[in-house]
Amino acid sequence: MEAKLFAWKQAYSVGKPAIDAQHRQLIELIASLHVGMTEGKGRDVLAAILGKLIKYTLDHFTAEEAVMRTAGYPGLEQHRGLHTSLAATVTKLSKDFEAGRVSVTVETAMFLKQWLNDHILGADHAFAVWDAARRS
Repeated sequence: MEAKLFAWKQAYSVGKPAIDAQHRQLIELIASLHVGMTEGKGRDVLAAILGKLIKYTLDHFTAEEAVMRTAGYPGLEQHRGLHTSLAATVTKLSKDFEAGRVSVTVETAMFLKQWLNDHILGADHAFAVWDAARRS
């Protein structure tokens, strides 16, 4: 059996159990998309996984931004910009996939993995550091 493309590791924790749980779910969905591709799953299966991933991502962004807004995070607008950019990219990908203009490839899963990895370890951790300092 091949190793997972993406797996949760403690370094991803931002110290907010609800956000960490959502990040775990996003990681699992990206891993599922990758497994579906490598196992040659049909277009319908990949479309369902991709759709679920996009919906969950958008829901997560809304929840994460609400936590930041409640905390008074000064970097919220910049963070929201990162979310908006990815949301536009994955929405276009989904529409192109549904229209048969593109296929979901390993590169797609790698892009999503890299984006989430970098986002959690960068922007999300910046919020976590700020929030911890604010609380102490």
